[in-house]
Amino acid sequence: NAINDNPEFSNSGDITINEDNLYYTNWASDISTGAYNEDQDLFFTVTFDNPDLIESYSLDSEGYFSINPNLHANGATLFQVYLTDEQGGESQIFSYNLTINPVNDPPSFDNIGDIEINEDESYSETWATNISTGAYNEDQDLFFTVTFDNPDLIESYALTPNGQLTIVPTLNMFGDTSFS
Repeated sequence: NAINDNPEFSNSGDITINEDNLYYTNWASDISTGAYNEDQDLFFTVTFDNPDLIESYSLDSEGYFSINPNLHANGATLFQVYLTDEQGGESQIFSYNLTINPVNDPPSFDNIGDIEINEDESYSETWATNISTGAYNEDQDLFFTVTFDNPDLIESYALTPNGQLTIVPTLNMFGDTSFS
């Protein structure tokens, strides 16, 4: 009587990706039913110890592994992979690390746009609003950098982390300047 041989495969091991990036590669190779005379469909099973990091994943019968992490998720988790055949044969269970490196998301803000200041009068208003560190899981101090294309018109200026813009024009000077 014929005996069902267990399926076998090789793989690329640990996986490291950056936050918010899809992983897709031919991770599993040398996929075999276990014997040359067995012709069965094979199925990969994957489990993650910390599934909260993962939005979706698949490992197809050709060995292509796709991992889509949750938005802004980072950290590490163990994952286990094994291969089964139609008759219940199972390969060795492999255990590896998935590391999702954190990525510093760019900060963002809204602003009121262009401003107009009368000669010799100072400006001090909340100019920047909806100031964000870039992602809900990033807690960083934010700082604004302001540059003027005609700095001779400006005696002093400051844009605070809470969005308060103060500009003191140079006395008896007038004209236009752009700032960024």
